[in-house]
Amino acid sequence: MNVAVLLLAIALVIVMAVLAALGASKLARMDGASYPTALTRAAVTFAAVITLACTAASALPALLRCPHTTVDLLVGQSRSAQRL
Repeated sequence: MNVAVLLLAIALVIVMAVLAALGASKLARMDGASYPTALTRAAVTFAAVITLACTAASALPALLRCPHTTVDLLVGQSRSAQRL
């Protein structure tokens, strides 16, 4: 089950990266860029989406181990301080 969810998440990230790259390429071509320039912009966009996904995935375990929730960190109060 966990492997299936992981593979589905990876496939979703790749599909979203390809869609973003296609959009960047199309916008570059509409702007009058040459094919090599549009391909370069698509590759940069694809790499950026994959990098952001990897960064978010690597930060997620650290956030899940944190005893404070995100709301608590934003407000400046922890659950333990509220109990006192």
